[in-house]
Amino acid sequence: MPELPEVTTIVEGLRKKVIGKKITDVWCDHQKMIQNSEFGIQKVIDAKIVDVKRRAKYIIIDLGNGLSMVMHLRMTGHLLYRPLDKSKYSKALDDPYNQFVHFKLKLDDNHELAFSDLRKFGTVEVMSIPKVKNYFENKEIGPEPLDESFTYEVFLGRINRKKGAIKTVLMDQTVIAGIGNIYADEILFEAGIHPKCKVNQLNSAELKKIYEAIRKVLKEAVKLRGTSISDFRDLSGERGSFEKALKVYRQTGKPCSKCGTKIERIVVGQRGTHFCPKCQK
Repeated sequence: MPELPEVTTIVEGLRKKVIGKKITDVWCDHQKMIQNSEFGIQKVIDAKIVDVKRRAKYIIIDLGNGLSMVMHLRMTGHLLYRPLDKSKYSKALDDPYNQFVHFKLKLDDNHELAFSDLRKFGTVEVMSIPKVKNYFENKEIGPEPLDESFTYEVFLGRINRKKGAIKTVLMDQTVIAGIGNIYADEILFEAGIHPKCKVNQLNSAELKKIYEAIRKVLKEAVKLRGTSISDFRDLSGERGSFEKALKVYRQTGKPCSKCGTKIERIVVGQRGTHFCPKCQK
């Protein structure tokens, strides 16, 4: 599933490519993608894109007619900005993972914004811009971990509300926004904390290490444009580069980059989890 770094990569690309462009048509062949919309999807036609933002793992596209499209990529989704003329596709756009398009916005610059989603779990919702804030408040999504306002004190206040394994808590979107399976594993390796360790068993020094690891790992992943172990691609259809920097996620049996011990795989909260049994205790 695309997490904070992958969604940030897409949003940064969208801000460069589509702000100021007008939507001239819309197409969808999987109606379940259009969910809980206050307005019909046809209402976005003839509207100009005025802003693109991210909240947690959601993409928010604000339109000049007072509406917003709120998109969630779910397990296998990503957005592509591509020419209408297929003969002008780059080699990356011909990647098989870019061929599962079920939703398209035609733009007035001879390009389209295409939602490719292999498993078809992604969603698009249309609502008035003022309702977007309430939408996320109702979901009780936690703070953004890369915002300056996300201080160590804020982190402690959020993390100490929960019980259970630290990995499960890090992935709880009501605690901190945007962290999923990939980055929870990488964060805990960076911090030297076992993923099954209970939150109430962590001391202040360990909690500080986790906070610092959250900031460090996510910043590096954003810089490298996300992880493309399987299906994620950026707006141009290109792979992210953080896959090459992964220390434990899907590295089962490989030597730990710190101590040489083989990386192991266990299950935490019904999620495959990767860690170093020597470095993470």
